[in-house]
Amino acid sequence: MEFKNNKLAKMLLIGLISIIIVVTALADSRINTTPSVVFNNISINKPKNIAEPKYKDNSAQNINNFISRNKIIDKANSEKDKTKKSIFKSADLKSWGKYVSELNEPGFKDYEISDGHMVWVVKISYPDGIDTRGGFYENAELTLIYDSETGDLISFHVNGKRKNN
Repeated sequence: MEFKNNKLAKMLLIGLISIIIVVTALADSRINTTPSVVFNNISINKPKNIAEPKYKDNSAQNINNFISRNKIIDKANSEKDKTKKSIFKSADLKSWGKYVSELNEPGFKDYEISDGHMVWVVKISYPDGIDTRGGFYENAELTLIYDSETGDLISFHVNGKRKNN
């Protein structure tokens, strides 16, 4: 009789452990899910280790705390690939959220930059084209995004007709 009870006890213990493992796995998968965004039909999960954006909302700061328009233009002119026909078009101070909304890329989100962070958006035209790591773009426009406080280049975007090599 004791042998049967031991066997029954072992089976109950194994069953209980199995149930605990399944419940724990299900609970863990629900706890660790993170919001997703979709960009160009690709789902991108928010990184779990980013608690706060690197570039925080600074829209309430006085404009005098930001790098001047002239300094950002000088910086852009020194960094860009100059060609004989490259033309400076604009340098605008705006929030990151406004810049992203103007991109017209639904679902795009950069978790390191707060929507309220002010950035300098500099546009330069390249009617004779620009060569990038991604290829050559004919009649291109280069958009450079600079941090308003430090002047660091935090993003860029090229528009134009990509020429296949």
